[in-house]
Parts: sequence; structure tokens; C-alpha cells
Amino acid sequence: MGTGKDKTEPRPSWFRVVWPPSTPRPELVEHRFDGSGTVDDPFIVTWLERDPQDPLQFPTWVKWCIAQILAFSFFCASFLSSAYSAAVGEVRAEFGGGSLVNSLGVGLFVAGFAAGPFVWAPMSELYGRQYVFVSTFLLATAFNIGVAVSQDLATILVLRFLAGTFGASPITNSGGGIADMFSAKDRGLAMTIFSAVPFLGPVLGPIIGGFVTAGAGWCWLMALLAIMTGVSFIFGAAFVPETYAPVILRRRAKNLSKHTRKVYRTKSDAYGSRESASTLFFRALSMPWKLLGEPIVLLLSVYLAIVFATLYLLFAAYPIVYQEARGWGLGASGLPFLGIMVGILTALAYSAVDNLRYQKVLRRNAPGQTPPEARLMPCMVGSVFIPAGMFWFAWGQSPARLRYPALPE
Repeated sequence: MGTGKDKTEPRPSWFRVVWPPSTPRPELVEHRFDGSGTVDDPFIVTWLERDPQDPLQFPTWVKWCIAQILAFSFFCASFLSSAYSAAVGEVRAEFGGGSLVNSLGVGLFVAGFAAGPFVWAPMSELYGRQYVFVSTFLLATAFNIGVAVSQDLATILVLRFLAGTFGASPITNSGGGIADMFSAKDRGLAMTIFSAVPFLGPVLGPIIGGFVTAGAGWCWLMALLAIMTGVSFIFGAAFVPETYAPVILRRRAKNLSKHTRKVYRTKSDAYGSRESASTLFFRALSMPWKLLGEPIVLLLSVYLAIVFATLYLLFAAYPIVYQEARGWGLGASGLPFLGIMVGILTALAYSAVDNLRYQKVLRRNAPGQTPPEARLMPCMVGSVFIPAGMFWFAWGQSPARLRYPALPE
């Protein structure tokens, strides 16, 4: 931080925090940053003591409001991934095609879900989380509208893939935004609540989708998905500012240089190597693959992949079990997914309590010395119940046991 003292200025309106004006604020121009403002000795731009754009300095209630908007965007994306499964039967009846081809509406969306983050994650590090989220969710809304008005199966499948690709930006950006705003001490609870969203969305998708399809048809279900992404886009564009600190400071330095005719740089730009945007993009693109060389990252990634794969396999298994074998209706056949939701909410409550234990571990260790494995206790407990629940589900589906309730699933 510079050597000068910051003048007490009224806090700008939240709109100016979300979309800063092109002219730098007076306190930024008057602040004495370290350096002399020349090419050889540029001013080093840092946060001010009371900086309204510093995500870590946002008021607590603002952080939680932003976190809820980010969580809702992730909920919408994950909800879209499974809600289509409730409409497969009606889409097949209208456009024909085999059951495998029609189920690609789910599979291609999930494929886009997997492909999108490889692009949106490095782009968010170059251009910021805000720009990536606003642009991708605007396009995702357009593609979902296209699905609702499609006149053939091929168009539906292509648009579902594109909607999944562009709707996948919250997978990386939302979690990153929460990490930008909360300190390590408070981040555990925020991430615990946020991490429940990607499971709640797919669980509620078939339930709500089943009743909407049964009552209004598949077109209205697709329209509902477009409305959800549109609402998320509006809230994100109106209330969620940029939270990635390097991008905020880089924009600030560029803005100050333009208006003062002096040279401002961030610390990383001033003392780091100057590389092109393409080099930085491909470096960020390769980073996830390098991280897989770490055993703990590899094992946790494989574990989460199995958990998500199991969850999405249930989207195909539940209609077979409850519609074909048990004869349940289109809406009621999605209700067994509520059992998964109960498990998620139980895990959420347990993780909130476990976060108190983690804070004690933080206090016992020096800053930055707490082992990452200290967060794994809820994961270790949950890993025991997943195979037990799957065995219970499979055991209860034989013809001789169909009279047993679906609650354990």
C-alpha cells in the first residue's frame, strides 16, 4: 500500500461498484502509491485502506447477497442439466427417434457442462469473472429460448449442447467469486452452502420438470429454463461486481495511466514477466492438467467424478424403476429424488457444525500452516453413506420388494 493516507470519501453507489465509471475516483488519483510514475519506476497500484472495490472489504451482508446470486446461477445451470429428462417422453412422441437419441438432450448438455469450464476458467483470469458470466449467461438464455421454440429434434440437441457449454461458467466463476470475497476463516461455511447447489439443482430438476411437463407440455418446461437463466443473468449483471483482485487492480492501473498521463502498474505486471494474452490463456488452460499430478487433487477429482456420475445415472434409472416397474405418473416419479435432497440438506447441516471444528484447527496452527486435509472430515463421513444408500436402492428394486417405500433412495 502507498505511503499516503486515504481521504475519507463517501462510499460510491453500488451501481458504480458493479460497473465503475471510466473516470477514476478522486481518492485514487490523489493517493500516493509507491513509485514515481515513470516507465522505469511505475506507481504500484494496490488496495486503499478503505476500498469499496476490494471484495474482501465488502460488508458481510453484501458478500452473502452476492454469494446467493452466484449460488442461484449455479443452481440454474445444474437444474437445466436434469430437468430435460422429464420431457424426454413428450419430445420423443412429437419428433420421433429412439429413446437413446432423445436422451442425448441430457447427455449433450452435460458434455457442454464438461467442456465449458476449460474455456471460461482461463478467460475469467484474463478478463474477469463478471464479463465472462454476463456474456455467457446471456447466450445461454438465448439458446434455451431456442430450445423452447425448436421444430425438430436435431435443433434441440445442438442447442442443448450450446446451452450447456455457455451455461457452465458458474462452475468455475461462482466458486471463485466466493473465494475472492471471504477470508479463509469464513470461507468454509460459504463454500459449504454453495457446494450443496450443484446437487440440489439436478435433484429438483426432474421433480419440477415432471409436474410442469405433465401440466403444460415440454415447450413450457423449456421456457421455464430460459426464464430461470434470464433472471439469473439480470441479477448477475445488476448486482454482482468483478471480484477477481488481479483483474480489478489491472483495470485500475490502466484507467489511472490513461487519465493522469503517468505510468501505473500492478505488482505482478511491474515485476513479473510480460506475456501475451494468448500465452497467459494457454497457461491457464493447462493448469488443471498439471494439478492432476498432485495425488490429493487427482484422488478427490476421481471421487467427485464418481459421485456426479452416480447422480446422473439415477436420472435414467429412476424413470425406469418408478414409471415402468411401479407405474407412477410423470410428476410423481420424480419425487424419490427428494430422498437425495434430504441427504444433501443433512450434509449441509453437518458441514456447518464441522466448520466450527475447522476454525479451532485454524487457531491452533500458524497462518497458512493448516493442513488442507483438515477439511476432509465431512467428505470421509459421507463416503461411507454413498455406497450404503446405493446398495439399499438396488436391493429394494427387485420385483419381490417393490412394496417397500422409496424413502431410503
